Amino acid sequence: MESRTTEPASGEQLDVAPERVVLRFSESVDVSDDAVEVLTAGGDRIDVGDPGHLDGERSSVAVDLPDLSDGTYVVSWRVLSSDSHPVSGAFTFGVGDAGPRRAALRRVAPVRDGVLRPGRRVEQCGELTAAGTASCLWS
Repeated sequence: MESRTTEPASGEQLDVAPERVVLRFSESVDVSDDAVEVLTAGGDRIDVGDPGHLDGERSSVAVDLPDLSDGTYVVSWRVLSSDSHPVSGAFTFGVGDAGPRRAALRRVAPVRDGVLRPGRRVEQCGELTAAGTASCLWS
């Protein structure tokens, strides 16, 4: 299973902040209350809405966002595939005058229990690239 698309797209630079984050997968997924986490470039957690399936489509996950300021954001996600194995990943996007994305990358840590944690470099599951993508898969 893989994440097919994200809204906003990985590495996308937006003029206006999105109202929500949407992840679309190649198969149905189960979603927990902490399935999606959004962090600022400084590593601060953003309070987001409860994640759920977009329009009842079990191969998608959506979470509403508060009003976001200009900056770079890291979205970390973790879901269970239809055969019950955990899948997680992360991507970045920018809003307005976000500045260099590298600032966000230095403040994000390895995926632990499926959620990126602020404070350390990404070492496990590969580093986030300048384009802002990372993905981990456990089977």
